[in-house]
Amino acid sequence: AGSNNALFVKDLKKNDKEFIPVIDNFEKSYSVVSTLENYLVVKTNYNAPRQRVVLIDPHHADEKNWIELIPEQEEVLENAKHMAGRLVLIYMKDASNKVYSYEIKKEGNTYTAQNKKEMALPTLGSVSGFYGKTTDSLTFYTFDSFVYPSVICEFNVATNFSQCYRRSEIDFNP
Repeated sequence: AGSNNALFVKDLKKNDKEFIPVIDNFEKSYSVVSTLENYLVVKTNYNAPRQRVVLIDPHHADEKNWIELIPEQEEVLENAKHMAGRLVLIYMKDASNKVYSYEIKKEGNTYTAQNKKEMALPTLGSVSGFYGKTTDSLTFYTFDSFVYPSVICEFNVATNFSQCYRRSEIDFNP
């Protein structure tokens, strides 16, 4: 399991010189997607071989205190982004990517992921990109497949609208 890691954090607003251990073993993989108030939004394979998304309070990091935002699905969760109050999740299904977004809602003193929306893709293929700040509603990604040349697209996370800008042209005459 070569991609497993530990997880330590440091509050840059304080003058503390020490890192706080959140996960202090190398048994599973933990990838911090973003922060949400006092929580870390983490994509992990802990008790989820196909990955899931949880909230972890660094000061109360025991698994019993985790909030599961997105449970493990049938598809493999490849990537997760947090933008415009939504989680953008990229899954692999049948050698093709699927992209979903969920609204993050605060309910009392906990959080849930609601209003699942699937992003329309031109055909079966792969996506990459989706970079941006948690406050950004627009992001860019590339899409390609075996029968579709690479295309650069814009995705509005808030409205779930995608449009493509630049498509590679292939001059091919068999």
